[in-house]
Amino acid sequence: MTMPTTLRTFLDSYNIHYDMVIHDHTDNSLQTATAGHIPVRQLAKAVVMEDHDGHHLLAVLPADRKIREKKLSQLLHRDLHMVNESEVEKMFVDCEPGAIPAIGLAYQMETIIEDSLLSQSEIFFEAGDHKHLVHMGSDDFKRVTQDCLHCAFSVSMYDDSPYTTWDYAG
Repeated sequence: MTMPTTLRTFLDSYNIHYDMVIHDHTDNSLQTATAGHIPVRQLAKAVVMEDHDGHHLLAVLPADRKIREKKLSQLLHRDLHMVNESEVEKMFVDCEPGAIPAIGLAYQMETIIEDSLLSQSEIFFEAGDHKHLVHMGSDDFKRVTQDCLHCAFSVSMYDDSPYTTWDYAG
């Protein structure tokens, strides 16, 4: 599998310059960064969130960070939680499970971008499978996500402070 038509059509509609990075099959974003020989902070991972009204949100953040759910909920004034994998598969039918592209707008999904990702010079993200990444410059990524919300809602995966858990509200 290569890039889904949904994603390709969306990127092409913005005249985005991108290329593809091929790597060995991986099971998670940290393995993907290693296999693709890219800095983990430049790999954008996508996490589907849902509120109690059933509205979905795609949270996009660097692969070396994790979502602070309570912080994100407070920022958006919505009680958000992560969606289970089987439900996500139904939303991204043209993608392999666990290989969601970081461009939610291509799938008509509200999207929020972690501020720290926008400081990178280059961005990589899953192309819809576990062997291909989309690679583009930061300016192109910003342009294609210009209508998305952005803020700081994550913390480093390597910070094991008791104040930086997934449910940290600060």
